[in-house]
Amino acid sequence: ISLALLRGAAYGTTFLLVMTALGLNLSWTAILALPAILVIAFGFASLGMGITSYLKSFQQMEWVQFVMLPMFLFSATFYPLTVYPEPIQWFIQALPLWHGVELVRGLTTGALTPAMLLHLLYFLVMIAVGGLVDLDTVFRTAVDALQAHLGDDGVAILRCDHRRRRLELAASRGPLRIADDYVQDMDTGLLGVAVRSGRPAVTEDAATDARCVRAP
Repeated sequence: ISLALLRGAAYGTTFLLVMTALGLNLSWTAILALPAILVIAFGFASLGMGITSYLKSFQQMEWVQFVMLPMFLFSATFYPLTVYPEPIQWFIQALPLWHGVELVRGLTTGALTPAMLLHLLYFLVMIAVGGLVDLDTVFRTAVDALQAHLGDDGVAILRCDHRRRRLELAASRGPLRIADDYVQDMDTGLLGVAVRSGRPAVTEDAATDARCVRAP
């Protein structure tokens, strides 16, 4: 999400500077387009993270492009909304990109209307919906995908609690049989070494390596 906001800020600033140089910003309200772009980027990133958290393979990621391409073409960016038949107009108005285009277009042209508040509300709802994603569901989805890739090997995901300096079990599958309430000191074990160093920790023999911690 942070990367999406950074890219949105970079692209938005660049486009606004070019539009200003070409005299295409028709109102002082164009300066408000930049925070509006950040809200739009936040909405797409938040909802996108929520949706992709439930995808279990790279092939399923292609569904995202299947949705994004028609939304890009039917966003009323290239043609006014009125050129489409009324049923298609209603469909386009339900898409988030249309709301983003209308919001930024209104700010850069100075054509301010009360409907712009609805466009803003649309993205605030997207942000809220994306924030409803349950992290436990994300971890379960990730560990299922890992086990499907690794086969019969056991898989576990631990999350870091930096404040308490410990690793907590987030999800596990397979023959590991780790207790649901498993907690490991961050200063011990290969995982602790990896977390502290920021690099993978490798062992030739987990049974004899003193750095390894056996989960109960």
